[in-house]
Amino acid sequence: MKLHNLDQYCHSFITDWSTDSAFEAGKKILKLQQRPTAVVVGSDPMALGVYKAFSDAGVNIPDDISVVSFDDVDINRFLTPTLSSVYMNTEEMGKTAVRLAKELITEDIQIPLTITCHSQLNIRDSISKRK
Repeated sequence: MKLHNLDQYCHSFITDWSTDSAFEAGKKILKLQQRPTAVVVGSDPMALGVYKAFSDAGVNIPDDISVVSFDDVDINRFLTPTLSSVYMNTEEMGKTAVRLAKELITEDIQIPLTITCHSQLNIRDSISKRK
């Protein structure tokens, strides 16, 4: 958002990663003076709370607000509407983190390291294009 000078439209709601706290964050999103057209949620279980908050308020996903999340668990295909989500190979991420930690402990690494993990956005019915 900052790259395109849109950061004034960006809001963050930090929660404890539970479905209940995401439900409360969803209600806060709906109280914003200028309602967003899209919401990025930190995990699929949290997205359930956001879905519930929007549904209770009569907000239609994706016509009123698009929703995307992270994890891409199987249940996403069974939600209404189906949840768009980013898949990341958490097992490979864990192995990489352990390998890196071992190297940092056992070797004298003097340069900053950047690790890039593959991800895949699976677009489903919770996203619509805005005109």
